[in-house]
Amino acid sequence: MIVVGCINLRDASPIPSPPRDEDRDPDGCQDRAEPGVQEPPQAPAKAPCNLRVFRKTIFCMTRDPGWTPTDEQLTKAAAHMSYELAMAAGCAHRLRFETLDDLGTNAYTEALLIHVRVCIEFFLEGGDEDHIRRADFKTHVKDGWRVGPPAAKRFLLSQRDAINAELAHPSWERVTKPKSSWDYIKLAGYTCDVGRSWFRHVDKQRPTLLTKEIEGNLNYSSRQMAQIIAAEELARQRAAQKKP
Repeated sequence: MIVVGCINLRDASPIPSPPRDEDRDPDGCQDRAEPGVQEPPQAPAKAPCNLRVFRKTIFCMTRDPGWTPTDEQLTKAAAHMSYELAMAAGCAHRLRFETLDDLGTNAYTEALLIHVRVCIEFFLEGGDEDHIRRADFKTHVKDGWRVGPPAAKRFLLSQRDAINAELAHPSWERVTKPKSSWDYIKLAGYTCDVGRSWFRHVDKQRPTLLTKEIEGNLNYSSRQMAQIIAAEELARQRAAQKKP
């Protein structure tokens, strides 16, 4: 299911085709649907953002003034963030234990970086206006959560620009300053540490927001990272024993 903003594309009306050459304005910026094609409906008055259709692309602009998410929407949003933690840990687990070819390694690494980047935006940054933000939970969760551990915050923020340049954008840094490797264990581990810290804060103040789905995702991420950490510790012990 593809969702843009809070509008389900399965429920949306067809998006108009691009204007024909004879219908275009001189600047090529005129929005015009072909005859007989129904214009998509306006977003509901209480939707979290206004949508603008332009040449088959939907842009989420700004939230409607006064809109606040319901308890049900906050629970679903929290579930999305717990999913991000589970996926980050799961990708790291595959990279650590499975025998992968280059394609598999790249795929799991890039998937991990995407999930980490989403978590950096939510847990460490303010987030764009049309995105799920920690501030959306302020009516239910009092301020006071300290982002931590501090080392995790510093490391993750130090990786943000590199993730953007290497993965999210066609940056020239890919050519001029290519990143040779990623510390995927540290990325996933610190991301899960920060995320679980926030969820513990939420659970103390509003336990009804945390569903079995969320608890399952958090437990899964904990198990995956625990297995990785145990394997790394065992490998270090064996390496130490081999030293003369």
